[in-house]
Amino acid sequence: MLAPQAVKDKHAVNTALVVAASAVGGAAAYAALTAWRSRGMSPKSPPAKTAKLSVEDDYARVQLIIGNSIMGAMKASQLYIGKRLKLYHTLRELSAEPTSSFTTMDVVRKTGFHKRWIREWLAQQAAMGVLTLLEGSGDDGSYEDEYTTLRFRLPKAVGEVLIDESSNEFGAAMIQLVPAMLARARDMLPEAFRTGIGRPYDDPDIAEAVDLQNRKHIRNTVMPKILPLSGITPQLTAGCRVAELGCGGGNLVLEVAAAFPNSTFDAFDVSETAIQLVTERVESHGLSGTVNILDASVPGSALGDSGAVYDVVLTHDVLHDAPFPVCCHVRL
Repeated sequence: MLAPQAVKDKHAVNTALVVAASAVGGAAAYAALTAWRSRGMSPKSPPAKTAKLSVEDDYARVQLIIGNSIMGAMKASQLYIGKRLKLYHTLRELSAEPTSSFTTMDVVRKTGFHKRWIREWLAQQAAMGVLTLLEGSGDDGSYEDEYTTLRFRLPKAVGEVLIDESSNEFGAAMIQLVPAMLARARDMLPEAFRTGIGRPYDDPDIAEAVDLQNRKHIRNTVMPKILPLSGITPQLTAGCRVAELGCGGGNLVLEVAAAFPNSTFDAFDVSETAIQLVTERVESHGLSGTVNILDASVPGSALGDSGAVYDVVLTHDVLHDAPFPVCCHVRL
């Protein structure tokens, strides 16, 4: 049981973390945390100070690197669950007032999910520091009592960073790609290492995560700072023909098209997931007559196939993802 008074005791903190991680995160997290406990450390604690070792002989440093990597992946997996199931939205609603808090059963009633898994997930999130476990809640009684006596709160800052995509504090976009990236490491990257050929990001979780991550950068940096320095704004303002290579979810082309309505845009990509996403966003932004989406993997639809002449060619966060990142001659 993750009790408030236990948080004051270092050994008990480690025990609580082991319980929460083994229930929710599985055997790998349990093994990593057990290793930390055997060394008398919490996951965030540095190794005990000893005589300085050379890199060649510093086994504790290597063990800490591996342990942190394992725990990082395990923690990210539970953040992913919270985002995918929109649990954080529910927790923010239940923490709307400054003095609001909630129990496992409050979350169960809101979501309809099983109480066993909600209770374990809330305990893991509290042990991780995402949730605040309120003092004096759930100290006594049985495991069953904890469904109604343990009280949690989602801090305002946590909610904004995890949920509010319009906020400059939003920082949870890349959580969405962690499970897919691990799957790619298992299933796809061995072949890429053998052949040297890049792999497309056609997984919806990866495409949406990258799209969200880039959105803030384009809004806050590319548009107000980089674009004015490029020297192309007079052309865009007057009206010109623009191509974007690797448009992804359309963050850049949508921002530029909205800012420069006299110009027309052809946006190219090869990812089915990205093309579907950018097509929907172009329609929802009312830019169907200004932005044309092309699947460059279709014969006749690539940049050089039509013989079109472009005044400006844009690209953002693309080259390292290209299956064949070889420079080619483009007639402008």
